[in-house]
Amino acid sequence: MPIRSAAALLLALTVPAFAALAAETSRPTPFRLQEALKLPDWLSVSVQSRYRYETLDGQFRAGGQGGDQALLIQTTALLEAGSKQARLGLEMIDARAVLDDSGTPLDTTIVGAADLLQAYGVFKFDNLANLNGANELRLGRQTIDFGSRRLLARNRFRNTINAFTGADWKFAANNGWSSEVFVAAPVVRLPGDKPSLLNDDAAWDEEDFGTVFWLIGVRSAPLLAKARLEAYVMGLHESDEVFATRNRNIVTPGFRFFREPAAAAFDYQLEVIMQAGTVRSDDKPSTVNDLDHFGHYETIQVGYTFKAPWSPRLAALFDYASGDGDPGDNRSGRFDSLFSARRFDYGPTSLWGAFSRANLVSPGARVTAKPLPEVQAMLGYRAFWLAEERDTWAAARVADPMGQSGDFIGNEFEFSVSWTVLPKNLALELGGAFLLNGDFPDKAPNATGDGDSSYLYTQVSLAF
Repeated sequence: MPIRSAAALLLALTVPAFAALAAETSRPTPFRLQEALKLPDWLSVSVQSRYRYETLDGQFRAGGQGGDQALLIQTTALLEAGSKQARLGLEMIDARAVLDDSGTPLDTTIVGAADLLQAYGVFKFDNLANLNGANELRLGRQTIDFGSRRLLARNRFRNTINAFTGADWKFAANNGWSSEVFVAAPVVRLPGDKPSLLNDDAAWDEEDFGTVFWLIGVRSAPLLAKARLEAYVMGLHESDEVFATRNRNIVTPGFRFFREPAAAAFDYQLEVIMQAGTVRSDDKPSTVNDLDHFGHYETIQVGYTFKAPWSPRLAALFDYASGDGDPGDNRSGRFDSLFSARRFDYGPTSLWGAFSRANLVSPGARVTAKPLPEVQAMLGYRAFWLAEERDTWAAARVADPMGQSGDFIGNEFEFSVSWTVLPKNLALELGGAFLLNGDFPDKAPNATGDGDSSYLYTQVSLAF
């Protein structure tokens, strides 16, 4: 049986097989290592493991050919010790790929074998300097989510996870307002060369102490009609002192006005982000010219959740991310999304990852529903255009510097179904994305010519 036929069969049978198993099994109390090991209250341990088989047909990345497949395995183990006021944490991660081959687009977002993800101390104290509220200070290597996660996130779908070494201070006022200050050095995932990634070679990740990343943010209490306002500014200052970089020295201010989804109500969010500074065209040591950089990103989403069986929610979406209008003018205009996550906006990443917040115009729609309390389903559609015809389709590295291939990339359809079989222990997910090409992928000089693309995955997640 051909590999792709076997993959399709696996995708079709995985969920029904687990459904039959669950139907014959009563719902036991979730198994927790904490309880099984009879650990004291001041010590906790947890392990999570995820197995995701992916298959891609119709390569869209420049230089790629044909289809691909991979089984991605991620395991994390977290150990914490201490009290509610002070505790130490240690988290390990192992992210691997099997069933891949020499043509699989592996990089450090997919593979990072046997490494230290977090090593931190957390300290909590109230009413510091006569300010009525709770403070939390986290020091050391850590992962972090901020705001909408469009600029800074702990990755969830991706096989590896962004980490930083520094300090994160959060203040939650008693009146509902909150603020955050974060200063850190990014952690560089190693090794990064293709042969090492293919072999799942392990090497300790290292901090890039030649780079400083910082943020200052504030979020309001609920305002009129339960809406909130979030404002922030981030800075990234790179150098080549430790690792080769693009010497990005950019400041990124933004704001988000939003209301969370609720039954029988409209929800919405408007986020506007500006970006200015200097960057270089690549990270080669021979590149020394700094380009003036100005980019911007806007998104608006409006949804409504029906008070009805399945709790369906419909949403309309629109994104704009600036591109570089003239690649030869010694200026940079393509928006840089820093250390973000993108799965929730543009579909799966990993072997897919067809779109990012760079040089795009994208309207779309999404519907989500819960057929059962343990089951959530999603259908999504987005159309994609280049914001600038002469700039690159960033995620695919496909470009026409002459701007003669049009600007319509295509239509993406996405779906996912997730099922919590055993709460806190076992979850299943099935999903996929399909790209119907527009003119640009068919005409661009370095396009693959493989036609439309499709991607499917099936996933099992275990937690103890």
